[in-house]
Amino acid sequence: PERADTIGHLTRIEEETGDLPGTIVPSSHTSRDADDHHNTSMEFDFLENEGDDSHSNSSGVYSDGVPSTIASHIDEEHPDQEVSNEISFRRIQGSSIEEICSFQIMDLLDRLGAPRNGYDRLIALIRKQKKSGFKVTKAIGRQTLMSMLKKRFPSPGVLSQPLDNTRIFFFPFTRMLQDLLDTMKEDIHIITASSSVSQPSDHSSVVQGGDELWDTDWMKRTFNGSHRDFNPTKDVMLPLILYMDKTGTDAYQRYSLEPLIFSLGCIKRDKREDRRAWRHMGFLPSTKKILDAKEKLHFYHRALSVILKSLREAQQHPPLVKITLPGGVVIHRQARLPVMLVMGDQLSQDTLCARMKANSGGASRVHRSCMCSYINVDDSTRSCTTVSADSLSHMSARATMSDEDLFRITEGDKWALSYMKR
Repeated sequence: PERADTIGHLTRIEEETGDLPGTIVPSSHTSRDADDHHNTSMEFDFLENEGDDSHSNSSGVYSDGVPSTIASHIDEEHPDQEVSNEISFRRIQGSSIEEICSFQIMDLLDRLGAPRNGYDRLIALIRKQKKSGFKVTKAIGRQTLMSMLKKRFPSPGVLSQPLDNTRIFFFPFTRMLQDLLDTMKEDIHIITASSSVSQPSDHSSVVQGGDELWDTDWMKRTFNGSHRDFNPTKDVMLPLILYMDKTGTDAYQRYSLEPLIFSLGCIKRDKREDRRAWRHMGFLPSTKKILDAKEKLHFYHRALSVILKSLREAQQHPPLVKITLPGGVVIHRQARLPVMLVMGDQLSQDTLCARMKANSGGASRVHRSCMCSYINVDDSTRSCTTVSADSLSHMSARATMSDEDLFRITEGDKWALSYMKR
């Protein structure tokens, strides 16, 4: 016989049926798919074996002790489950209904992969809700509840657009931006053009020379450059932070997907570590099926262009957004949306900049404007040697020269011609 601990008692699970009454059939377990659209409740049917031919079967029972009528029903609903492991369907002797039901809830949570403390947390939540007048029998099914919430709290829906033989999925940027502002309204800082620091939404003092993104020289140059016509009575500065990183979608990492997400530089750094401070812009599909390297890169940027289309439109025609100030005062401003940071791992950044992949053996230069290799990237004392734009232009011009031009420059010297081609 197997044994299981249930709320302080050792319950004996019998392997054979014998003449013991009380086979337990959790009806909500076998029909939960059909009850998703209705109010759900947990109830258990007790099938008495004594004097009831309607629940008996002349063919006997399976070798693991489960009556054949019940086991056949289980096989129809759950063909992949091992009946021998379904202890909630076995005969339990000497247990109260509270022990039996508690054990079945705990067993269900274990089979669903819930943490060990999930049972105690669920029971505590149910008891707390009961004090508020909630009854478990009045619980609403998942799909019904989600439909009700979507109607009550509209959220941005996903859009799609075909590109070659692939469909690109993305979100409307303006609606995602407003959703982010509504979520993080208490942590949005109003950045002013008159100084390098922002006015925080609370009444705390502003520390000059802080380490937030709105304290940077980039922010000053932005106000003095392309956004010098900024009007604080009509506009609000919302610098964007973009992040992209390819990740696998299955256990074997065979099907990859690269999400492009964004946040705002006017949100404090510690608050940006919260997942609620980020929103999706779209998903870059896998390019594994494209064999040619140039075609693969071209497709990547075309897909990125589809996702960023709504952002470009918002930058050209600033949308009107709603900002909540301290005290609950709501104002409407036109959103200025300069891109402040584009973050990602080395592979994503190399693809974004159309640079040769260097993620396998270490990059000779990990920064676009600094001659710093992967060997010295963690050395904080190393000074940065600026990348020469003239040198890059010279190398680019030589790399794109035709064979005829190279032959003329080298004057027909085979060694020099071979060297130039390399």
